[in-house]
Amino acid sequence: MAGLAGARAWEQDGRPTNIVLLGPPAGGKGTQADFLSERYGMVHISIGDLLRKRAKFLPEVAACMSSGKLVPDDLVSSVLKERLAERDCSNRGVLLDGFPRTRAQAEALKTAGVEVAVVLHLKVADDVVVERIAGRRIDPMSGKVYHVTDNPPPPDVAARVIQRDDDTA
Repeated sequence: MAGLAGARAWEQDGRPTNIVLLGPPAGGKGTQADFLSERYGMVHISIGDLLRKRAKFLPEVAACMSSGKLVPDDLVSSVLKERLAERDCSNRGVLLDGFPRTRAQAEALKTAGVEVAVVLHLKVADDVVVERIAGRRIDPMSGKVYHVTDNPPPPDVAARVIQRDDDTA
């Protein structure tokens, strides 16, 4: 990759770039992915958000998530592979937020033909992560993320923001 400069992030051979963002929950992966996807036109895929959406249709995903267990690698990989097959991903490249987390997931990514050009690992102190999780709020209508002190929701949104079920410090 010739760097992240320019209107779009492309490989030298003309294929879209794929980037992996790793880090702890509330470590800023989504924030950085939103910034990068807006700047470079890439598709931001948060595996957590994707699984929460798919849980409505896949009882096995819902069961794992509601019990606090990790969704099995093969199921996570299958859900992601389905999303990666959509045209926007192949045309624009992807920012994978929180995937892969295990060797099996990384191997599934490779098997699916996804070439990762860059891995960004965000390191955040544990006490900062706890504070971010405790204050994080989501607007269920827009999906926009706020923080009660660092980025409070506007007055017209404040009454409807919620704390995610898995945001427990």
